[in-house]
Amino acid sequence: MPAADNNSRTFSLGEFPVPDPEAWRTEVERLLKGAPFEKAMLTRTLEGITLEPMPTARDTVDLPWLGSLPGQQPFVRGSRSGGYHEAPWLIAQEIRLPLPTEVNAALRHDLGRGQTAVNLVLDATGRAGIAVEDLQPCLAGVDLQGIPVMLDAGPASRAAAAELAELWKQAGVDLSSATAYLGCDPVAGLAQEGGLPQPAERLYDQLAELTRWAAAAPQVRTLPVRETVWHDGGADHALSLGLTLAGAAHALREMEQRGIDLQEAVGRIHFHVCVDADFFMSLTKLRALRLLWSRMQSAAGLDPQAAWIHARTSRRMASFLEPYPNLLRGTTAAMSAVLGGVESLHVDPFAAPAAGQPDEFGRHLARNVQLILAHECHLGQVTDPAGGAWHPEKLTADLAARAWEHVRAVEQAGGVIPALRSGLIQEKVSAAAAERRRRLSTGRDAMVGVNRYCDPGTILAKPSPADLVDTPPESQMVDPIRARRDAEPFEAIRRRVLSGGERPATRVGCICLGDPARYMPRLDFVRGFFQAGGFTVVLGDFAEAPDDAARLAEQANASTLVITGLDETYAEQAAALAGLLKKMGPQPRVLLAGQPGPREEEWRTAGVDEFLHAGSDMLDVLARTAAGTEVSS
Repeated sequence: MPAADNNSRTFSLGEFPVPDPEAWRTEVERLLKGAPFEKAMLTRTLEGITLEPMPTARDTVDLPWLGSLPGQQPFVRGSRSGGYHEAPWLIAQEIRLPLPTEVNAALRHDLGRGQTAVNLVLDATGRAGIAVEDLQPCLAGVDLQGIPVMLDAGPASRAAAAELAELWKQAGVDLSSATAYLGCDPVAGLAQEGGLPQPAERLYDQLAELTRWAAAAPQVRTLPVRETVWHDGGADHALSLGLTLAGAAHALREMEQRGIDLQEAVGRIHFHVCVDADFFMSLTKLRALRLLWSRMQSAAGLDPQAAWIHARTSRRMASFLEPYPNLLRGTTAAMSAVLGGVESLHVDPFAAPAAGQPDEFGRHLARNVQLILAHECHLGQVTDPAGGAWHPEKLTADLAARAWEHVRAVEQAGGVIPALRSGLIQEKVSAAAAERRRRLSTGRDAMVGVNRYCDPGTILAKPSPADLVDTPPESQMVDPIRARRDAEPFEAIRRRVLSGGERPATRVGCICLGDPARYMPRLDFVRGFFQAGGFTVVLGDFAEAPDDAARLAEQANASTLVITGLDETYAEQAAALAGLLKKMGPQPRVLLAGQPGPREEEWRTAGVDEFLHAGSDMLDVLARTAAGTEVSS
């Protein structure tokens, strides 16, 4: 059959009217039917940034870096002109295993399957990682000629550098061609532990000595600045970025006091930041970091150099009871890191490290996330793909402005160390963590497998050892910033309920009134709400009258009953049904799904104990419901 003759004419964009933002807003307000535009369409982030629903070119017209190219100051668009064409990002997966032989076997295995850098956590005592003196067996058989080495040895960084230098010498590696990322961050150590195993002045003396030694090794960076403690403690992206930059400024001052040229010191700094499932915020944080670091160098009279950034996916966003959503969050975070232009990246295995030691399968998947992004998604083929896009460009500017406010606040307090001693930083991080918890508890923010879409078939896992063993400092100088996971309070309740087994106290019955097709979203909300706490949610038949619903409630065999239906059904039947439910023995706890409005007093008098709706404090409701299970935590 011959193809039809296609005589359709070609249209040009010029034939269509140019959309007008004001006309668009007028139409949106009409469709909102009286709901406030600001409440329905604007989003307020944890960082205090307001996100517009439809960015336009007007949002970016005054941004000074838009005319720059990748590799040009202020390096918002990347540190190299050729992007990843010039130098691919390092696939630098951490190897966290307890024995040097296991580390060596895993490292050699992974280096042969796509990993491109060594990334090890060391410890002077061996209690919080592989001991420094075990570096040689860890790297046995590894070709050190062309492999970058990243060592996190904390206060033992000088000893770790000496061990690595000896291994380079044995392997015939010339310092001029060696690539490594060494050193310790005393500020991060102080904030994390509350004290240091030796005076900060001595640690900075050692860092200065290490930096002088590296004069013959232009590709060895010796001054790490770590965001991890702020991020893991609960800080939002703007606060953690501001504190990181304040730490970098402190490191430069310490080096200057020890006779290290500032231009030289800048070239030795390597930033270690965290990326999470907030895709655009993580991506723009990397761009804002390069922007502000360039500006800080210019303000100091230096020739700005691009920030060297190693990113790791956030441990704060990990869920233990449901580890598989970690794959989704980790992949999203890894994409934001690559598209944001990092030089190096670690992706946490989906069930580790904090939930126990990762197995080869977990390491395999984490490594493959990076390989797929590089070789199947081809993300390295486009330099700065976010460049010129209105939303990320505007968000970069807004995030940088918010972060700079935090830098100024810390500097006005005398710097990062005095701000830690006064408690200013701890207060800021604690407040951000509390707000993050509130947003998760009220459903403002969602985490799959934590407060949304939880698997009711979760099997309670045995408690796992922590990934790091705390080594107490000689003396505590400041209040430490405790690492938090967003899922922790939800999982604590869930463990408590799941440990109680199947019985009325761990069951929640949905008492459904009327046609379920009309209120299914409300029913799904109730079901998801209690499944997040580990409760078994029982759905019986659907009743048309209070008497029928009460009989179904008896069959639910649950200590908590939730009346679920339409508002108009509640007006006619809720009071009668609540009264019938309260006559059951033993007397159940009765909730009603929805806002009570003007009938709250009437329904409470009838027997409703509580109202469940979007905005309810999930952690509070679940904790009080779990308290009725009479199971010790």
